[in-house]
Amino acid sequence: DVVFISGMSKAKGTNPYQPLLDLGVCVIDIPSSSSIAAVEEDIEFVGSVVGKETEAQAVVEAMNGKINEIAALAEGIEEKKSVYFEISPAPYQYSFGQGTFLNEMIELIGATNIFADQDGWIPVSAEQVVAANPDVIITNADYMEGAVAEIEAREGWAEVAAVKNHEVYLIGANVSSQPCQNIVDALVEIAADVYPEVYGELIDAYGYNVPEGKNQSEAVRLKPTFREILFRMAS
Repeated sequence: DVVFISGMSKAKGTNPYQPLLDLGVCVIDIPSSSSIAAVEEDIEFVGSVVGKETEAQAVVEAMNGKINEIAALAEGIEEKKSVYFEISPAPYQYSFGQGTFLNEMIELIGATNIFADQDGWIPVSAEQVVAANPDVIITNADYMEGAVAEIEAREGWAEVAAVKNHEVYLIGANVSSQPCQNIVDALVEIAADVYPEVYGELIDAYGYNVPEGKNQSEAVRLKPTFREILFRMAS
């Protein structure tokens, strides 16, 4: 009855869904959201379209429960750590600045993004990262083997604080790269990595089991997310 798409579904400005429109199928384009609030609005919108407003509201309330708890703990953080979040590995490194939900999440946990003085999704150089000397490095390139080891072995990065202190972490790409309810799981992963002494208790509180030999962030990544709720809403 309805097909949901985003701007990412369109290739080179063309509309691959035109044949469906010509057949009278309802196609709804939801732009890729850049803030947590916008993601929640999208969820509520999808719920209203498929007649599952109550279920959509439950998803949003579950998100806000975790967000508010993390925000409350962040208020007690006095020394903010600097974070470099790499969303595309070398040699084509990409990160982000203001106006993105990931930057909002870094600030929410009480840290600072080394590229907060820039806007949107941006290409970055190794020299920029080394000069910024981040306390923590996070990558979501979980599709490549040894993502953390590759960063730690980069030429010229040995004296970067995050590398020197073994503060380089991998988080799930699925939960951190798509603007949907799963970003809250990414938020917990980021919080557990950057400030384990502050947010570690949430790992147990949220029911994330830490397997032997795994860190707290990996426990979050290994836990099934609640993204299936939206699929149930549409069924």
